[in-house]
Amino acid sequence: YTTHQLFREFLRHDLIRTLTAEEVARLHRRASEVLAARGDLPSAILHLLDAGDEDAAAEMLEKAAFRMLSAGLLSQVASFLQRIGDARCETSATLLIALGRIQNYRGDLDRALASYERAITLARSKSQLDEMAEAIRVSSPILAGRGEYARLEGLLTQTLAMGEQLSEQSRTGLKLSLGGLYLDMERFD
Repeated sequence: YTTHQLFREFLRHDLIRTLTAEEVARLHRRASEVLAARGDLPSAILHLLDAGDEDAAAEMLEKAAFRMLSAGLLSQVASFLQRIGDARCETSATLLIALGRIQNYRGDLDRALASYERAITLARSKSQLDEMAEAIRVSSPILAGRGEYARLEGLLTQTLAMGEQLSEQSRTGLKLSLGGLYLDMERFD
């Protein structure tokens, strides 16, 4: 159920006034657990952030970011990434990909590509091959749009050469990107 915004603000103010910061944080963490168990990850992440637990929020966002972006929750994911902070985002290929997708949606292709490239490097260093494949897949339209066909083809074929080390979903996404590249290049061999 929902309550009016003014009533929520009153309750929140009253909570902060009557409990210690640690008690409030504990309540936020408990609310996050309940909401996560119900499948409401965006609200669960918000409560973790309100509890001051950016690391736990980042871990939960890593699991939910792509679904949230696909559901159109661009501003919410962007807000979460901002609250989690750049330093923590730079340690996660998934969060870097999410950041790149937001930058891409907003038309900032240079920053998006830079975020994807950092995600590729990080995922490769951690042997997170599916994350690396996803970063390459989502960077493909930018690279193709810039005419960087040889670079893109190299990334795609090198990653596809990993074969069974990649999930079927990653291999399929990369093959589709490679097919699209060949169409752009008018190369059908």
